[in-house]
Amino acid sequence: MNTKGSVLIIARPSQLRASLQVLLTTIPQIERIDLVDSGPAALALSAEVLPTLVLLDLNSPDDQTAATLKQLKAKWPHSQYIVLVDKEPGKQLTRSAKAEVILIKGVPAAKLLAAIEALLSQ
Repeated sequence: MNTKGSVLIIARPSQLRASLQVLLTTIPQIERIDLVDSGPAALALSAEVLPTLVLLDLNSPDDQTAATLKQLKAKWPHSQYIVLVDKEPGKQLTRSAKAEVILIKGVPAAKLLAAIEALLSQ
């Protein structure tokens, strides 16, 4: 990928969110990282924010995560989406919202990094 992209992390302030932010700063294709605490906060962002990649961890019931993902995809249909879920059943519910990648929290950083880089290279 020759152009640089931006990433939107949707997650409550936590060690996970801070770690994601640090991990993303190591990827040369990323020039901007935006952080919001919730799906509604993401939906309220200005039209200037056009993320290449959205990382979603809402720590909410998985049906709410799926509904939020559908709303985000309507706002940013050209973005790529990675959703972090707490356990396997969450993958099934979130899959219906058609995220490009769904991972269970605690996945090795190398696997998450590979997924991010693969989506950014598309």
